[in-house]
Formats: sequence, structure tokens, C-alpha cells
Amino acid sequence: MTGAFHVPDEPIPHTAPDCSSGECLWEPYGTLGVCSEVVNLTAAGRTDLIANLTATTSRRADALFNRTALFIADGLTYSIFPSSSVPPSFPVIIGPMAGPTGSLNKSVSELLLSSHFLAYSDSLLTGATARGAALHFLEISFYWCTKTLSTAVEAGVPRTTQHAAVAEVLTPDPHVLNFAWAPDFAPCYAASTCDRSFGGSEVELRGPPNATTRDRYSVNVWTSLVGSIVIGETMYDSILMDATRGIVTSTGGGIAESFAASLFGDYMATRSPPPDVQLQNIKGLVHNMEVSMTN
Repeated sequence: MTGAFHVPDEPIPHTAPDCSSGECLWEPYGTLGVCSEVVNLTAAGRTDLIANLTATTSRRADALFNRTALFIADGLTYSIFPSSSVPPSFPVIIGPMAGPTGSLNKSVSELLLSSHFLAYSDSLLTGATARGAALHFLEISFYWCTKTLSTAVEAGVPRTTQHAAVAEVLTPDPHVLNFAWAPDFAPCYAASTCDRSFGGSEVELRGPPNATTRDRYSVNVWTSLVGSIVIGETMYDSILMDATRGIVTSTGGGIAESFAASLFGDYMATRSPPPDVQLQNIKGLVHNMEVSMTN
């Protein structure tokens, strides 16, 4: 997940190859990897989905503001400067999707590792205005795929280029690969019986095009389900960022901070990027996460 903390408008490097001479060239090759998708749910106009997400995020935003207010009342301030109240802040809230939104095709949905919403407000909110406030919603998805890459080293500088990516299932009726949507995973995980349930099960993917290697590409179901837990836990986060982009409070591992910086700017900024740049920054950040997970 280190890709989340890379500069969003600069691609994260792929794994560096071994090239003792400093001048190397490899034929295009295939690899199993992780792909990603960012969908603007607000622009799509799904009123029923937006209503459900608004209800969920409003409760979390309300709790975030109220909890922080209690901390300040107990003498715990968010900075070196004493404050008697929570300052107006931009909330950024990330959480899991309860189910498919219909924005991804069937094959991608069958290969899904995780699906999360990113909710944020372009306006500074307070504890009184957070509940029911209009928020923007993005859907962020990671899924298994196969990729065609080529790698070259010139004057000691490595460069890897992705030429194609395919997300197509070959296995009939594949098992769900996202733990949050697999009803049979939690019971066997609690009972330590997942090895008997589907430890040897695999989902086979179509190989990438134009690769010189013709390997078989498959995902172990159990491995994918456990791996998706790591992504899911990392992606559950929320943050309040004040008018000068200082962190007021956070309730997770810090990934919301990277999304907030992409949306509103770095520390001491006072102007947010325009909406199209915000969306492009988020897509760049998510793509860097995709590459770092593939690495």
C-alpha cells in the first residue's frame, strides 16, 4: 500500500530489474497483477445509492466531529495551540461498499479484491452542519488481472512500461474473492476450517495479450480472501482536515490523509484543486496503489 503515499501525479516505479551491465532489454512478458478503477458515483446520479451512502457517512462524520469535541473538552488539543472547539474542517471518509454498484462489468466484479467508497466535502463543515451535508462520492475498486509489461535498462536507469491489462475469468462459476462479499468466509475463518472449505480452490484468468510467455494465471481463493482483508482494513479510515490543511483528527491507519492531500492540497495550502484535478489526483493515487500491490 506504499503507493498511496507517493506523489499522486507521478507514477510509482515498478520493481527494479537485475542488470549488471546497465544496458538490458527484455521481451514483453506477462504477470498476474492488481488493477484498479475509480468511478465518480455522484456524477453518475444514482440517487438511491447516494442516499444510502449519505446516511452511512453522515453518521460517521457526526461521530468524528463529536468525538473530537470531547477530546478537546478533556484538554487534548489537535495542535500546539489551545482550542476550545473543533475548527471548521473538510471530512474525508473511506469505507467498504455493501455490495456491487453496477459500475463494473461482470468479469471485473468476479475478480474483485475490494470495493470502497470515498466520501468528502469541498466545503468546511462543523459538528452542527456535518450531519446531512451534501458529500461527493467516489467508488474505488481493486481487482485481479493479468498484465503485459516490458522492461529496459538504459545507462543504468530502469524503465518498465505496461502495454495491456485483461480482467477475464476462465473458471466457470468462480468463488467470490473479496472477503466482504463472501458469506461463507467469516464462519470458516472463525472456526479455522477455511483450508477444508476452499483451500485448494483457484480462479483462472485469461492471460495477457502480446506477451512472449504463455503461462497459466490463477488466483488461490483462500489467499485472495485473506489478502483482501489487509486491503479492507487499510482502506477503513476517516480524517478531518482544517482550512490550512492541518490534520485535526484521524480514526485509522493514515490512508485517508493521502486521499485528503490529493483532494485539498498539502499542509498550509488555502485553495483546493479544481474538481477535474481532484479526480485526476485520486486516479493517480489509486493507480500507484495498484502498481505497488502488483510489485
